[in-house]
Amino acid sequence: MARNPGRRLAVRGSAVRLAPLLVVVAQVACASDPATGGAPPLSAGGVAGASGAAGASGSGGAAACTPGPGETCVRELRGRVVDTSGAPVAGVFASVCGAVCYAPPPGEVTPADGTFAFPVGAPLSPSEFSTLVHGRPVWAGFYLPLPATLTATLDLGELPVVALPPSGPRLAVKGDGAPAQRAVSGELTLIVPAGTELRLDVEDAALGAAGQELKVARVPAAALGRFVPAELGAVAAWAISPFEATLRVVATGEPGLAQVELENVTALPAGTRVELLALGSYLFPEWVPPATWASVAAGAVSADGARVELDPGQGLRHLTAVAVKVSP
Repeated sequence: MARNPGRRLAVRGSAVRLAPLLVVVAQVACASDPATGGAPPLSAGGVAGASGAAGASGSGGAAACTPGPGETCVRELRGRVVDTSGAPVAGVFASVCGAVCYAPPPGEVTPADGTFAFPVGAPLSPSEFSTLVHGRPVWAGFYLPLPATLTATLDLGELPVVALPPSGPRLAVKGDGAPAQRAVSGELTLIVPAGTELRLDVEDAALGAAGQELKVARVPAAALGRFVPAELGAVAAWAISPFEATLRVVATGEPGLAQVELENVTALPAGTRVELLALGSYLFPEWVPPATWASVAAGAVSADGARVELDPGQGLRHLTAVAVKVSP
């Protein structure tokens, strides 16, 4: 099966690849790690550094949790997944991710009230880890920061998620050739030049055709501050699926660029200079620091005031959430 090249699910004594929500059995099937010569398959309670009870190892022995500088030994993670209106979200699961990811046992998803709780039993730091709700293709992927102060039983409170459109145009991905593509979903147009292929993250690849659909949803203005720090000055933000996809020039293997155009939903004056911000991922930390926002492209509002257009040669190397801010 396809494997995620970066993010991994922690198990005491080894690490395995994080698997998608809709192929829950993959949380067991992807239990071996070629870098270590293969770890034993996960048991139903063997994820998140636990086997049955918090703090037990995959082999049944007691697991040490010794925090380093700036770390806290988190024994349990809990919270509640809600949509942007505050309504509970069922049928998803949350993970806490850094160099490795900790997640609930296979098949364990949020009930009707959206709550979750699972053992971690590992040292975490707010600067190195964040949370991610797994609910594709219905809910968008989005990294959310941990609280500045961690506790042994860490309650994350409400984790908001953005609903994706029910469908979108199907993108050509690796294995489909590398044709020129222009796809529109909602207020975003994605433009991929010929010769550049789109490589999906394992979570979208496992969804088949549904994982290849471009689906874009704007974060409601009232919820913007819950996803993008207010101090960045973003005027609008959009969640994008496929999430954590990568663009690659087929002929050279070098990183590729995709242009984006966005509707001018905040009525910025024509000619206004803007910056495109992108949300960083643990899969490609060299682009934007993981779980943080950074400017990746420059552009301006079109002469007719209808769109935000990027400057020539500017674009996205990876598909993650994006936001627009006015240039200083």
